[in-house]
Amino acid sequence: MSTPEKPKGNKTREQWIAEGKAYWYARRDMQAMFCFEQALRIDQTGAFGLAVRGLALHSIQRDQEALPNFEEALQLDPNEALAWFGKGNSLWTLERYEEALPAFQQALRLVPNDYHTWYGWSNTLLGLKRFEEALAGFKQALQLDPKDGPAWHGKASALLNMRRFEEALVAYKQSLQMDASNGIGWYNYATTLEMLGRADEARKARETARTLGYSGPAPS
Repeated sequence: MSTPEKPKGNKTREQWIAEGKAYWYARRDMQAMFCFEQALRIDQTGAFGLAVRGLALHSIQRDQEALPNFEEALQLDPNEALAWFGKGNSLWTLERYEEALPAFQQALRLVPNDYHTWYGWSNTLLGLKRFEEALAGFKQALQLDPKDGPAWHGKASALLNMRRFEEALVAYKQSLQMDASNGIGWYNYATTLEMLGRADEARKARETARTLGYSGPAPS
C-alpha cells in the first residue's frame, strides 16, 4: 500500500487511522504516530481513544505500555476492532504469536475486509511456522491490495519455507518491484536463487542486500 511523503490534510478519524496503519507497515514510525495523534485530536473518548493511544505507543515500539490500553479498550467495548488489531500487533512485536493469533481473528470477525488485519494474521501464522495457512492469508491480503510489497514478501517467505522455490522466486520479484530498497527481500531472493542452483544471480542479489545494509539474520 502506497503512502504519501508526509501526512497532511483534513481527514476523518478513520482516514487518519488508515493512513497511520499504512505508514507503520511501511516502517515509517514517526509519520504513523503523527497520524494516530491526529485521530486522537478528533476523538479521545471511550474504547476508540484507548485503542488509538495504544497504536501510538505501538508505532514507537513501546508495546508493553501499549497492551494495557488495548485491554482497557476491550473491557469497555469487546467489539472495538481497532483494539483487537492493535493488541495483535503488539503481541506479534513481542513475539507472543500464540496470543496474537486470536486477537487478529477477533479483528477479522469484526472487519473481514481489512487488508492490514489479514496481513497481521498471516504474518503471525508465519511466526508460528504454519506456512500453508500463512500462504492462504497472504493471498487474501493481496486480493485486497495487489500492490503491497510486504504481503508479496510474506507470500514468498511462506512458499520458500514450503520449498516451492519457483513460486517463491516470482513472489520475491513482485515484492522487490514494489520496494527495491528492501535488503531483507534481496537476501531472501538470493537464498531462493541458491536453492534453484542459480549461483551467479544469487551472488549479485546478496551483494545488493549487503549494499542496502542487510547481511543476514544475526547469529542465535
